[in-house]
Amino acid sequence: MRRRRTAGILIILGLLWWCSPGRAEVTLPASLEEIGDEAFAGCGAMNEVSVPESVTVIGEGAFSDCGEALLILTEAGSEAVNYARGHQVDYRAGTQYRALLIGQTYPDSVYVSSLIGPANDIEAMGARLPQIGWSVTTMSNLTREGIRTAIGTAFGGATENDVSLFYYSGHGYADGSLVGTDGSGLKPESLRSVMDNVPGRKVIIVDACYSGSLIEGDGEQTKGGQLRGAGETAEEAAGAFINCFQAAFRPRLRGAMNAGGYFVITAARADEQSAEEDFSPKYSGQYMGVFTYYFCLGIGYNGASRQNTALNADVNTDGAVSIQEAYAYAAVNATERYSGQHAMVWPAGCKWFAPFRE
Repeated sequence: MRRRRTAGILIILGLLWWCSPGRAEVTLPASLEEIGDEAFAGCGAMNEVSVPESVTVIGEGAFSDCGEALLILTEAGSEAVNYARGHQVDYRAGTQYRALLIGQTYPDSVYVSSLIGPANDIEAMGARLPQIGWSVTTMSNLTREGIRTAIGTAFGGATENDVSLFYYSGHGYADGSLVGTDGSGLKPESLRSVMDNVPGRKVIIVDACYSGSLIEGDGEQTKGGQLRGAGETAEEAAGAFINCFQAAFRPRLRGAMNAGGYFVITAARADEQSAEEDFSPKYSGQYMGVFTYYFCLGIGYNGASRQNTALNADVNTDGAVSIQEAYAYAAVNATERYSGQHAMVWPAGCKWFAPFRE
């Protein structure tokens, strides 16, 4: 049995390091070339480590059982990047964070009913994300082809080390399609096709009716405030968005690095509608999507009062909100507000990727 180290002296090529419960950040010297097996294993308080490009060998389990949201800071093309990708550790290597926020209100549309919330949804998301390091492109009322074009433009400069967030608030059709102002729907398969052209890690967040069709059967969802797993057999029950790469995913162990670098959160299940409500009665018409309101609140912004707040979703108080934490906070609170709506996430239980950090 491996001995877990919560405090102790670590010896790396003759260098002494003290790993104590109170230390949160570690910077390794530029002359370091090798990190041994389990060198930092069990340093639960360490949630950030700078690894120089000079390191060419990183032993097995070198950073296992560290903080859930451990972040490796390094250089593109380094061995630390390879380690991070292979061991489900969040990393930055010249990483740029880009977000495309699309809000569809359908003014004077002859195809679908108008909405109020999406305009406030993208305003709130667009106010918060730049505060935590994201560059944001905000667009409204696009046709189906307009959505496809916007994705290519907003993420055109992305690299393998970058993170791209696609957020959509608007109508959704029963098959999971995102609805354009021309009434045509961008099907999940088409969304997947255009997003496949974006390299790096990709976060998809959709606040729309029937959005669970993107991942239904292979996500985690909430019911009555309790989290549960769903879709143990991915290739049999995958949603339209993710089944495109099930053949690649099938040989891997459940919980391994997901193929394609996707992380998907939907506001509702495949058979549910997504609600919008007035969250600030004293300001008439301050409607937001129920899920988006709580998502913003979870990552540190009150969309109703337009004020910063605490990282409410950061349940382990490590200063970072993982995909799992952001989903769980928004999902539970949204269901309590509107019992007919249950959010979903894929891959389920992903605690290591924390794209929302102070």
